[in-house]
Amino acid sequence: GASSSLTMQAALPETAAPGSALRVPLAWAFETARAATDTRFVHVLNGDGVLVAQEDSPPGSMAAGETLAEWVSVALPPDLPAGEYRVYAGWYTAPDIVNFCVVVDDACAANEALLGVVGVP
Repeated sequence: GASSSLTMQAALPETAAPGSALRVPLAWAFETARAATDTRFVHVLNGDGVLVAQEDSPPGSMAAGETLAEWVSVALPPDLPAGEYRVYAGWYTAPDIVNFCVVVDDACAANEALLGVVGVP
C-alpha cells in the first residue's frame, strides 16, 4: 500500500501557550507518489483523545523517492486549558479520506505517528 516515512523530526517545544502557533518540524520520504490532493495532517489531542487543534493541508504532488522537509504551524485555541497534549502527524487522500500508512523505524505506525507531548501551562 501507499506509505510515507517520517524520516526525521526535530524536537517539539516542551510547552506552548494557548492562542499561540505550535511549530512542528517534519521531514518525509515518499515510497509512492503523492497526488496534489493528498493531505498532510498535524493533529493535537488532549488527554481524553479529543482533537483540539489541527492543520491539514495538501503540500502538492510528490514523486516516489522525493522528500519533503517542512515546518507546520498549528494554531492553538486561545481558551485551551492547561495540560499535556499529544501531537500526531500523517497523510490521507482527499476528498475520500483514506489514510496512508506512516512508516516509523521501518514499520507501519498505523495511520499516524506520535510526534511527542507538549505541555500547556
